Amino acid sequence: MRKKRILAVLFLMTAILAGCKKEQENVTPIKEEEQKEEMNGQAEPEPTAESVKETKEGEPERGSILLEDEDAIYLCGSEKVCKVNKEENTSQILWEKEIAAEKLYPYSAGSALLLQDNIYFIENGNENELETQKKAVSVVGTDGTGYQRLVEAEGYDITLFWMDSILYVSSHNDLQAYNILENGGLQKIDSDIILKQYESILHPYVNGKYLSLPESQNAFGYFLIINDDNRLVKVDPETGEETEVLSQGDMVSYNKKYILSYVYDYDREHISLYLTDIKTLETSLFAEREGNINILDMDEEYVYITIEDTESKVLVYERISLESGEWQKLFEQERILGMGLNDFYMQYALRPIIKNGFLYYADASDYKIYIMRRDLEYPKTAGKVGDAYYDSRISEVGSVELYEEAFYSQTKPDFLLSTVQCERLVVDSRFAGAEKINNVLKGEMDGIIKYATPASDDYREEEIGTGQEPDNWMQYSYGSGFTGISYFDGNILSFCEESYSYEGGAHGMPYWVGYTFDLQTGEKLSLKELIGNSEQELKDIVTKYFAEYINQNPDVFWEDAVDSVSKGTNYDSNFFLTKEGIKFYYGPYELASYAAGFQSVIIPYEEFDMKILPEQ
Repeated sequence: MRKKRILAVLFLMTAILAGCKKEQENVTPIKEEEQKEEMNGQAEPEPTAESVKETKEGEPERGSILLEDEDAIYLCGSEKVCKVNKEENTSQILWEKEIAAEKLYPYSAGSALLLQDNIYFIENGNENELETQKKAVSVVGTDGTGYQRLVEAEGYDITLFWMDSILYVSSHNDLQAYNILENGGLQKIDSDIILKQYESILHPYVNGKYLSLPESQNAFGYFLIINDDNRLVKVDPETGEETEVLSQGDMVSYNKKYILSYVYDYDREHISLYLTDIKTLETSLFAEREGNINILDMDEEYVYITIEDTESKVLVYERISLESGEWQKLFEQERILGMGLNDFYMQYALRPIIKNGFLYYADASDYKIYIMRRDLEYPKTAGKVGDAYYDSRISEVGSVELYEEAFYSQTKPDFLLSTVQCERLVVDSRFAGAEKINNVLKGEMDGIIKYATPASDDYREEEIGTGQEPDNWMQYSYGSGFTGISYFDGNILSFCEESYSYEGGAHGMPYWVGYTFDLQTGEKLSLKELIGNSEQELKDIVTKYFAEYINQNPDVFWEDAVDSVSKGTNYDSNFFLTKEGIKFYYGPYELASYAAGFQSVIIPYEEFDMKILPEQ
């Protein structure tokens, strides 16, 4: 019965997709200013971009976080859409979510299409909608006007696909199809039979996106689905005949000739890459390598990968020739930049993308994260795309000091007992209160280091001394860091330090510590020094805001969460300042489960009788 439903879907999809023309148009190549690097003593030639294809009616196009036309590059996340003028290399925010779920990496998830002068993109739900994965298909003009939230969407990894004048909205278990109206709006295609039957078909996961049926038909000339046996199969659109596609590994990318798949042996940290001919379905071993390897993508000539070098703390970008199988190192990227701006945040800010002959990725300098662009013909040369899209503001205040240490067992010297990685803000001496502030922050870091240093009578030494192989849960770790300055106006400094402690068991414990300082006196400011409200008034205001937040997601919180906020709010409550207001927070287990994480609200300054009025 299931197979009959699949075949019905395929036949109906074929009818919908048939008969529309495709057109392509090349636009004038662009030039950009690049930062030069020396290679073998010779400066590389000035790079130029390849011709960029502007999406027209009928031209098949898969949604992407990064879009491009003759004049601009568009970065389209689910929290923010930004336009970068190519000639001036300046940034303009076309749309930004009023209450973003995470402002640090707004381009980490998203899918967008540039259709004429409109950008159609996937917009995240509000913060209180994240648990239900509510999203929307929205539109904004390339000039920043005409924003509309068009239709609701729900699911993981929602992507857009444009083919034969139809806009497809695809997720891992659903497909919707729309016509675009003259006013830019969407009109759902009356295809309930297709869509209901399609819900039972899983999409293969490829390079961070799910392939929809129209996309696979366009890319391969046949439909690619995962069948009842969880195998990737080719389905002939005319006969419905199924043929298994991959004899080795999982699909990760494709081009016009090959499907790329891989098998990873985690015990050996060994990866095997396979190429499957799209026409013959013959599979052959393409390359293999040991190491912590991530496959980025493939184009018509190369497979692009990154290799994590944990000893030198760099991320190595390489590519493999599809014709010769030769490996070529492109460049290295430093990974450790302080916990606030490390590789984790850069990967989620913008995962590397191959687009129009360029590699786009996130990198950091001067405590700011930038999107970088490298011409793959001249990979040693890099240039920044627009302004910094995330500025930690650390450089305005001072610098970061990083402390790392590893402690080994005295009983078994090759066994690692504990690791410590702490960072602290060092306020610049141009501020009168710098010395006092730095002493406070250094004392906090020294306390973590002292706590993390194994004692002479550590019980683990006795366990190790029994001669049994020590368990990994006996390896503790401690760390502290921050993602930036949440508030700074030249007089007041505020930020949140994030710490993590693992001392065995199923998981460790995260901590937040909010700091607010007077930069002139060096004094740490309390709520009582910031607001003129009574403690009861403070309790009422904070409880009101948390109650509204908790009532939006009642299933997430303990039944007595509101009561806990009311009883726990006083002048010693946890807080730090932001541009929008005072942020109050509670840790895991205080109002909800460990998995729910920290719970917080930002209360506008207008709600309080502020003694010190923060800069608005």
